[in-house]
Amino acid sequence: MKLVFVLILQTFNSDGFTVSKEPYGYWEDLQDCMWFGHSLSTQNKGKYRIPIVAYCEPTFVDESITEIF
Repeated sequence: MKLVFVLILQTFNSDGFTVSKEPYGYWEDLQDCMWFGHSLSTQNKGKYRIPIVAYCEPTFVDESITEIF
């Protein structure tokens, strides 16, 4: 088992309730995970409201099964 950071994408409906919460990828480096999360959260440069939140959580995974970036 290895400690990595999983990028979580959480989507919301128009009422602000969570629609889904899915893992997007696993990163060895927290800064890389945060960069991708920030890129997804701010991709429209404030022009539109994107109903997603992206954040990183520490987790343990099996390296032989999980692809780690």
